[in-house]
Amino acid sequence: MTHLQGELLAGEATAGAVIGGVAIGAMRADHAVPYLRDRTLIITPGDRDDLVEVTLEAFRSGQERGHPLVTGLILSGGFRPPPALLGQVRAAGLFTYLVETDTYRTAQNVHDILVKTHPTDIDKIATIIDIVGGALSPEALLARL
Repeated sequence: MTHLQGELLAGEATAGAVIGGVAIGAMRADHAVPYLRDRTLIITPGDRDDLVEVTLEAFRSGQERGHPLVTGLILSGGFRPPPALLGQVRAAGLFTYLVETDTYRTAQNVHDILVKTHPTDIDKIATIIDIVGGALSPEALLARL
């Protein structure tokens, strides 16, 4: 939320929430289901009620199993879902954020956020330290200097 201009419609913005992948909702809802994996963030126009419903079902399913398939939903184009559907999303607590930008621009903005490492990315920072620490030998580096 700190990097995208928009409005929080439902759920909570949790700093450091893990996003396992991003999926663009541009296909029929039944075709989109296989793309919903571990902690997927869905980006789709807000007028795609079918994709909002599928995302909501996947979110509920993940909650029941204790394994989140969906991390959240970003609705592009400034389109709000119908009040009844938005009520269901709010009741479920699915993070849903409305932006004015089109889906392509929104996806680019999300990509720019995800490829950066932020101070709240504790797990990501630990992984970077492990990878760099395993690949570099400080003694060899100092010897070369």
